[in-house]
Amino acid sequence: MNLRQAKEKAYQYLTDIENGINPNEQRKEDSNHAITLRQAFESYLLDRELKPKTIVGYRQVINCYLKAWKEKPLIRLDEFEVTAIHKKVSQNSKAQADLMARVLRALFNYANREYRGNDGAFIFANNPVKELSHKKQWNHVGRKNTRIRSKELKAYLEALKETRNNPKFNHFTKSVCDACEFALFTGLRKGEVLGLEWNRVNLKDSYYWIDKTKNGKQLELPITESLRRILLRSLGK
Repeated sequence: MNLRQAKEKAYQYLTDIENGINPNEQRKEDSNHAITLRQAFESYLLDRELKPKTIVGYRQVINCYLKAWKEKPLIRLDEFEVTAIHKKVSQNSKAQADLMARVLRALFNYANREYRGNDGAFIFANNPVKELSHKKQWNHVGRKNTRIRSKELKAYLEALKETRNNPKFNHFTKSVCDACEFALFTGLRKGEVLGLEWNRVNLKDSYYWIDKTKNGKQLELPITESLRRILLRSLGK
């Protein structure tokens, strides 16, 4: 900056001060206006206690569906862009399109309180994701309800047994069979089955416990004979 530019900048600051504008606050507002989607997202992750699996899912959304917007100012992502992106993603996966929109909605709600203008004015007062509700554009994908019926249980268990005893399959495949069978007999979620450790299994007294369920509480459960056979098999017995 040369002398002439410095004088012009100084005069600009003096004019702002005379008009009641704090140059430091103005710089902060300008900086907040320039916050990119990526910067807001990373800040959001630091301020929220999210499960690792949730963070992975959110990052996939940002990197897959909002990649073109990552380095652009978040404030430029208006309702027209949001509805257009949601419509495009819906062509491949309606569930993923709604997930993308929910992530964006949370991000804009966070930005609304985190990034302010002069005198605490809300820069992100308008959440563009609301436009999906106005246009009734949410896909509202229901939960999957496919299940193994009672009459299918025998064939399912026999298929697992046949796969497990097939010499062409390795230990990993056999372990997957055991995990599927364990889940079938207990109703546990995939993460709960795969995350079960031996320090939470008491074969002597026939019980085991889940360290942390979906509601955050421990859960103690009995070891039935069917589960005992699976556990002993995993020990090579």
